[in-house]
Order: sequence, then C-alpha cells, then structure tokens
Amino acid sequence: MLVCLPFLLNYIYEQMLHKLMIDELTHGAESVEWIEAFYPVSVSRLSSDRYQAVSVPMMLLLYAVITILFYFSVKRGKYGA
Repeated sequence: MLVCLPFLLNYIYEQMLHKLMIDELTHGAESVEWIEAFYPVSVSRLSSDRYQAVSVPMMLLLYAVITILFYFSVKRGKYGA
C-alpha cells in the first residue's frame, strides 16, 4: 500500500484537474490553459508563460507546507518509534 500511495494520489489529483477542465469547457470556457498549468508535466516544464507564473509558485508553496507538516508530525513522534 505504501508503494502505491504516491501513484494513487497522483491519479486522484489528475482526475480532479480533468474534471475541472471538462466542467469549464462544458460551461463555455474558450481556454483551460490555467488548469493545464497545474498538471505535473506542465509544472516540470518551466516557461515564462503567465499561467506558469501562478502554478509553479503555488505548487512550491504546497510542497513546502506538506514538508513542514511532515517534519513536525515526525518530530512529535506521531510516525516515529
């Protein structure tokens, strides 16, 4: 289960983005580039696009928050021995 967890979380994340894209296109949106910028593949391809200027810092902030929460939970001994 521990090995599958990252792939499961990635699948759920991509399905959420896909659902947002479908909803936007169904409601008449002309472009979903701002949603596409949050896909992991798009985040890894850095460019000077205005959508990247939002998605990359937001993803870095999210990763930093998750890392800090993990650090404090381990420091407290919640997951450690």
